[in-house]
Amino acid sequence: MPDPIKFAMRNILRNKKRTLLTAFSIFTASVIVTFGIGFFNGICNGVMNNYVDYSTGNLKVTTALYAKYERFLPVYEYIENSGVLVSNLSSIPGVSSVEERVRFGIIIGRGEKSEPATGIGIDLLSRKFNLEKKLTGGKLEDEGLYVCSGLAEKLNIKTGDEILLAASTAERGLNGIKLRIKGIIRTGMSMFDKHAFFIDLQNTRKLLKMKNGITEIFIFTDKNSGLAGLKEKINKILPPGLVLRDPDQQTGGLYSIFESLNYAMYFILLLMLMLASFVIVNTMVMAVYERMKEIGTLKALGMTDRGIFLNFTLEGAIIGCIGGISGGLSGYLLVIYSSIKGLNFSAMLKNRDIPIGIIIYPWAGADVLFAAVGMAIVITVISSAIPAWQARKLLPAEALRYH
Repeated sequence: MPDPIKFAMRNILRNKKRTLLTAFSIFTASVIVTFGIGFFNGICNGVMNNYVDYSTGNLKVTTALYAKYERFLPVYEYIENSGVLVSNLSSIPGVSSVEERVRFGIIIGRGEKSEPATGIGIDLLSRKFNLEKKLTGGKLEDEGLYVCSGLAEKLNIKTGDEILLAASTAERGLNGIKLRIKGIIRTGMSMFDKHAFFIDLQNTRKLLKMKNGITEIFIFTDKNSGLAGLKEKINKILPPGLVLRDPDQQTGGLYSIFESLNYAMYFILLLMLMLASFVIVNTMVMAVYERMKEIGTLKALGMTDRGIFLNFTLEGAIIGCIGGISGGLSGYLLVIYSSIKGLNFSAMLKNRDIPIGIIIYPWAGADVLFAAVGMAIVITVISSAIPAWQARKLLPAEALRYH
């Protein structure tokens, strides 16, 4: 009885073109699956990270009324004397950083041009925003006004220009101040760059007549810290009237939807692999019919049904392994390369008001590689087993009579 692996390899090399075509189909599907997962992870991670960095934090503290009317950015609902609370929050294990911020709606103008915009009052040297790396003009200092590139383009302004800021105040009145632009910022997120600017907290409080208040306390956590445990610790030290919310509570479940979309993508890509596996089925069915007399001869010489089944299954499995492993590795290397270089979608996204950066950085862990290769091998083995099962049931006399 021939060695099953040698026998399978001999049969694979009989029709090299068909073998290569079959392996290539599995290779292509594996590349698409691996890179597709990495690309979709990059989109989802980018959206979720943007929400965390710019809108929600890993956790956020505000007044209860601010939380209720947050979409209107009510600056009259602010936290006074937040220094002690920020210090206490920073000392909790699992909290990596705490930032005081004020977001507010405003009309920003120069000359006859004006635009509605969102101001972000922060510590300009904040490590989370890392504004210095996003500067396209000017120099980062600890105070001043820094306008995002899309808004600057709409108002036709540049570094050094003086502009008027007019906003509703915490006293429910109106106030305006003139400030000189110290730099232009490009965050890489179109919806943000078209409508936002950064300003130091001192000038923010002066404009909004907020004394020493802030509207939001952003809490950023360590990667391995559980939010449930941190929320319990933070709620114990929060003064009355303040509330703590996670990203899902702030976005109405949108954050969880993006997390769950990954599983939907895995399912879609799995279907793609299954479609590619039909090529294996077709190849093995053709192999069975082409070698009917050979099967009859082997069975007449004493090869068991199990041996026939094993030989044909191995034949398809080897082709699947060649295509699946090489395709999975190629897709994974493509993900790694793209995660370093980034994929620039500025032409497609620069005019879209969606929370996706114009440069997408695909990401996939080693588990994605093993899963993609494993799925390719398992699916091709199952696909090969179907015609192999039919081959084992052939009677020697019936196979020998086949023309």
